[in-house]
Order: sequence, then C-alpha cells, then structure tokens
Amino acid sequence: MIKKRTDLVQPIKPPTYRIGKFVLNEYELRQLQVRIMRGEVPNTITGIDYKGNHFSFREDGRIPEHIEGFDISGNYTLDMIRDSREKRKVAEERHVG
Repeated sequence: MIKKRTDLVQPIKPPTYRIGKFVLNEYELRQLQVRIMRGEVPNTITGIDYKGNHFSFREDGRIPEHIEGFDISGNYTLDMIRDSREKRKVAEERHVG
C-alpha cells in the first residue's frame, strides 16, 4: 500500500543551470539549445551547472561539456525502453517455448 510519496518515487531535486543572470530548468535549457540551433540566440553565451561547472554551446545548440543532471530525464527514458524490450523478449520466449 502506498502511504507516502517515497513509496512512489525517490525524491529528485531538479537541476538548474545559470545562464547570465537567469536560472533555467532542464526544459528551458533544452529550449535554449533549439533557439541557438535555429540562430535565434547567439551561441556565444555560456552557462554554469548547479555544481559550478562551466559549459558552452556549439552552433548546432549542443553542449560539448558534461553538465550535471542534464541526463536525468534521458536516462529514465532509456531505462523504460530497455525494460520494455526485456519484457517483450521474455514474453516472446514464453510464447515460443
């Protein structure tokens, strides 16, 4: 039975990223990447992740440096795909066997 929030999920403090005087969340940072790629924002701006690591943008909007926390949602998506494939494989093996 689910009695508290931690029975559902482990708490995550969403990472933030400083771009100039602005603090962005992951979704806003990804939006900024798209705007840089489209040429709407210059790629000369730089940022700082929540652990103090500096990062920059390439002309295509990509961030060449590793920044803390930026892979959290992507890793969950990859986990879901991996687990789904594994379940499908097990189900197919049961069906064949």
